[in-house]
Amino acid sequence: RNGVTEHSYTFVREHGGLSSPAAQYFTFLGAVCNSFSLSLQSGSILTGSFDFVGKSATLSSASSDATGADSVTTTSVLNAVTNVAEVREAGSDVADCLVQGLDISVANNVRGLKSIANLGNCDVGVGKCDVTGTLTAFFKDNSLWDKYLAGTPTSLSFKVEDSAGNAYIFDMPQIEFESDGVNSGGQDQDIMETIGFRAYRDPTYTYTLQVSKFDA
Repeated sequence: RNGVTEHSYTFVREHGGLSSPAAQYFTFLGAVCNSFSLSLQSGSILTGSFDFVGKSATLSSASSDATGADSVTTTSVLNAVTNVAEVREAGSDVADCLVQGLDISVANNVRGLKSIANLGNCDVGVGKCDVTGTLTAFFKDNSLWDKYLAGTPTSLSFKVEDSAGNAYIFDMPQIEFESDGVNSGGQDQDIMETIGFRAYRDPTYTYTLQVSKFDA
């Protein structure tokens, strides 16, 4: 969950198959996550990305100590057909023939700090945590539209799980709809509702976004 404790990481990128020396290694130190995005679209695999701002980078023919390196995952790729267990809005499961797509974005507003006598960044500053997203749904009734017009807070969560039982739950206990476009493409086409939302720090649970991981 978002909070005030800063986490930084080290990344090592290997360039192998070179003539001399045989390999080169870029080591990126003090990498702080600046943004994260995740997209769930019907009939597609789940996709996402991370963006980092780091403190410094070095190039060497010898690999840095990788004792604490994370191992490559052996679990399967998740898709939005069999691996999205549920989508809940205001505590009720709405995944059954309502939600066509769901995108979330997290921005930590990270910035590199520059100073004299330092190559690269001397430190990394972190700003506020912005959590936004888009919910694309079939326009079945006016319930979501009314919440948008009234500025009514609601909640949104979803669960993804692979065939072995490994699961993640993404929970935003307080969101508000910032935009709602109801579009009719034409005759014999479904009417879709595209809703932009923003998550806020919940006063009870004291977080904006929480990601819970469960091993099989």
